Amino acid sequence: MTPAGDDIAETRRLLFLAPFAPRLDAGHGGGRAMAGLLSGLAQRNRVGLLYLRGDGEPGIDEALRARLDLVEEFPRFGRNRAVGLRRRLHKQARAAAALFSFRPTWATHSRVPALAARLRELVPTWRPDVVQAEYHVMGQYLEGLHGFPARRVLNQYEPGVGAARELWRSSRGLERLRDRLDLLAWERFERRVASLADAMVVFTNRDRAALAPYADGVPIVTIPLGTELPETALDPAGEAPEILFHGNFHHPPNVDAATRLARSIFSRVRERRPDARLTLVGEAPPEGLEGPGIEVTGFVPDLRPYLNRAAVVAAPLHKGGGMRVKILEALAAGKAVVASPLAVEGIGARDGEEAVLAETDGDFAAAIAGLLEERDRRVALGTRARAWAVENLGWERTVRRYEDLYDSLLLREAGISVAISTLDRPDELARCLDALAAGSLLPAEVVVVDQSRDDRTRAVVEERKGGPFPIVYVRQEARGLGTAQNEAVSRASRSIVAVTDDDCIPDRDWLAAIARAFIADLGFDAVTGRVLPLEPRGERVCPVSSRTRPERRDFRGRTVPWEVGSGNNFALRKSWFERVAGNDERLGPGSPGRGGVDMDLFYRLLRAGARIRYEPESLVFHERQTRAERRARRPMYGHGMGACCALWLRQGDLYALRVLAGWLGLRMRLAASALRRGQREALAEEGLLLAGTARGFLHGLRLRTPGEQP
Repeated sequence: MTPAGDDIAETRRLLFLAPFAPRLDAGHGGGRAMAGLLSGLAQRNRVGLLYLRGDGEPGIDEALRARLDLVEEFPRFGRNRAVGLRRRLHKQARAAAALFSFRPTWATHSRVPALAARLRELVPTWRPDVVQAEYHVMGQYLEGLHGFPARRVLNQYEPGVGAARELWRSSRGLERLRDRLDLLAWERFERRVASLADAMVVFTNRDRAALAPYADGVPIVTIPLGTELPETALDPAGEAPEILFHGNFHHPPNVDAATRLARSIFSRVRERRPDARLTLVGEAPPEGLEGPGIEVTGFVPDLRPYLNRAAVVAAPLHKGGGMRVKILEALAAGKAVVASPLAVEGIGARDGEEAVLAETDGDFAAAIAGLLEERDRRVALGTRARAWAVENLGWERTVRRYEDLYDSLLLREAGISVAISTLDRPDELARCLDALAAGSLLPAEVVVVDQSRDDRTRAVVEERKGGPFPIVYVRQEARGLGTAQNEAVSRASRSIVAVTDDDCIPDRDWLAAIARAFIADLGFDAVTGRVLPLEPRGERVCPVSSRTRPERRDFRGRTVPWEVGSGNNFALRKSWFERVAGNDERLGPGSPGRGGVDMDLFYRLLRAGARIRYEPESLVFHERQTRAERRARRPMYGHGMGACCALWLRQGDLYALRVLAGWLGLRMRLAASALRRGQREALAEEGLLLAGTARGFLHGLRLRTPGEQP
């Protein structure tokens, strides 16, 4: 398998399975979305494609074909209009058989033995890292990958079970029975194809909720679609009073929306603007929508002239799932959009800022008519939409999220780097390394930075070379935990680095829990976890640096850093460690700051925009200390926290005062509680922490910044 790391961008091999040809000029949003995704991924990855092509359907466009490493086409009939009596009868027979065998009709039409056989031939020779099924119906092919190491992703453009349920609820008579059978088939099918995947991708949280009952523990990742951004915006004013609706009318929610627009909303608009015109554009339009002021074009090879001419783009959808490519494209083109909340689901457009949202037919008519009458308002709306789309809707953001997903899935083979700093504790280090070797997910490597005064630690590492994972040994003369961790992370070769201390014992599932956390939500940049004390041993009875909270918690933005995690159990994307310039080497054990290096790192990560998850399943056990050792370390912890606050304040960060006040308030509350309970030792420790905080704050105010002259 391909290693996950900084060089993975050149070596990922991605094989896609599609139910129809991706085309940058496809007549439906799904085809254009697939083409955009494949085109973006092909810039940094080797991408292959196996796709189905039905009667009368166009193949892949040559521009996209030229960007891919492998393209193979397989004929399919069904779902589209069958040609010839024999094929029509065959199609109808397969559809009937599908219903009574509880297999969705579309899934039946998409079962092509030739593609399945070619996939089984290709995987061991082309050796893809990831096989991705585009649409649920292609998920059935993942079954043929059993026994191969490729990770499997199911890209759910729209949950079939949701669409089938909506159709069943709206049908009547015998059609309702047929649609009920189809719903049962989709429920069974969704559950089966989900079980074949290592992860599922959806575009909206609504779709995520719809599929959750069928996922059975398979991670569901939300990655919003992107869109092609035109080099220049179209005319934001358009030609008043022109209204446009466009979409593929093979898709029932589009039929429903166009019918609603033409028969109810548009007539109300015409009451205010008798000269209003409505254009319905898209393949296979339903009959009966033509009328005064209404033009139905059918499929057009180029939508841009229609978009440019439109004063308002309307999308009154109230059925279906997924993200609406039509909305993305209209916003990117800088057009005034009036849409239902469902139509902008997952896009993030705000009512009155990038689009106007409406629910009822009356609200839609009023919003459309108002924009037709107020040229300046629709120009301003379209201009804001274009600027926002340029910042938020391009393909690069989406492609990066998919690449993060692939890297996270490949962690199970490619692994996570583990960084350990050690100082004169060879026995404890040996215990830590042996625990990692017994883990359910092995590290790709362990980087040990040794600041010891003798060679006993080197001997421990040498004894374990040739074990289940490579060990990178670095001898460092400099002192300080922050310095050692900086060196360890810089030597790590993987994109995610997990950090623990030499006197910790990682739980058997420590790395597996970290990997799951990064897979579950690609937005997380760091993961912290629980720290529980080891069993008492001799005089070592006092727990230190424990973190016992059993509830998962997410952090973003300003927060007090001691709530986030501990420096002996965290993992982060190496790119984020580099983005904040790593640890401040003036802080932490062995430095003038004496402590606080982990608090400072977490605080600066959050301040820079990182998202951090506290994951209780990520667990390490920490060596206890003697009472004398614990008492000696109390001033160090306070000193580090005080120094951190002073340094942040010197950087102009006034939130540091709130952090300092929170820290002092916490310590004083604990001191008051110890006093009430007569716990003299605890009261003394809080006093040492408070005194250390004061000295550390003064130290931080005097501490030189890097490059500052004495």
